[in-house]
Amino acid sequence: RDESLGRYLSNTRKIVYNFQFDTPLGDKDLLERGFALVGVDRTKHARQLARFLRGLGHKVVALPDADVSCLPDKKYRDLFESEGITVAECPPPFCAAGFLETMRSQQITAVWFHGDSTACQAIGELKALGVRIPEDLTVIGFDGMSMVFSQDLTTLAMPVHDMVAKVCAIVSGTERGGRHCFDMELVKGRTHGLPARTG
Repeated sequence: RDESLGRYLSNTRKIVYNFQFDTPLGDKDLLERGFALVGVDRTKHARQLARFLRGLGHKVVALPDADVSCLPDKKYRDLFESEGITVAECPPPFCAAGFLETMRSQQITAVWFHGDSTACQAIGELKALGVRIPEDLTVIGFDGMSMVFSQDLTTLAMPVHDMVAKVCAIVSGTERGGRHCFDMELVKGRTHGLPARTG
């Protein structure tokens, strides 16, 4: 039994699913140790989002949960600011009532959450306080999971089905590559718009 288990384990691959290719630690060490990495480059797609928001005319954006992601808050801030967008001071955790004050005082016109469920929850709380989405505030999510329960959120969506298929191919032995970095899609729902002209 131990011999057959050993043969089985010798043919398996170590896989990191939803690997963040922009992690400060990088991927070289894991690749050298034989790990297969399946994930996305969040920095690349955050830049895509910043350009999208800038194209709409947004100048001040909040990232209220950036510090819970793999990227340091400063990295997102620098990225958005390099695209001509100011990142407002908005410490986590997100609180709709507190955010409303920050939104008005810092003239925030867009907010990006690092998860669709968080974004959808925030929309409900903000609407309860009278904030119109997207007339008063553009709300963007991340990951694409909201499509399971809502088609309306504008979000950066991960190609989950393709990523899972890649993991299955690695496990079955039909895929031997180690680095599998997927592109995300900016799904344009109904929660983005032009920045409000008045406070």
